[in-house]
Amino acid sequence: MANRIKAIASLVPPNSVVADIGTDHAYLILELFKNQQIKYAYAIDNKDGPIANAKNNIEKHHLTDCCKVIKANGLDFPLDPKVNTLVLAGLGGMNIISILKHDEKKLKNIKTIITDAHRDNDKVTAYLLALGYQVKEEKSIIDKKKKYQLIAYHR
Repeated sequence: MANRIKAIASLVPPNSVVADIGTDHAYLILELFKNQQIKYAYAIDNKDGPIANAKNNIEKHHLTDCCKVIKANGLDFPLDPKVNTLVLAGLGGMNIISILKHDEKKLKNIKTIITDAHRDNDKVTAYLLALGYQVKEEKSIIDKKKKYQLIAYHR
């Protein structure tokens, strides 16, 4: 598993119910279940290819009872109130803000938001601070010669 995925997983609080927005292959979810960190997960993506990849990986690892794969744009689906952790990794900062702004009332039960913005981290941080989140932990890592800034926000 890529160092970046492991680093993101290390920021997820134990026993979380996670929605991974932009899940792609669901590698983060696989890592979280492998480490027995989470209770349930939602793998969300807005493209057919990543949805097929996520479903295949979830089925291959026998996680269909504890993970639901959903095709949706960001949070544009009925978010289970048990979801307490959002992961938005591998997206642009303005895209992350747009996803969260689209339906802010869905954030009421979200205690932790983990981001890995490709740019505009300062804008993401300002937006989340304005919503009442605080920076809990930051990690800068290099994976495959690329630098990533991972931030966990909590309220």
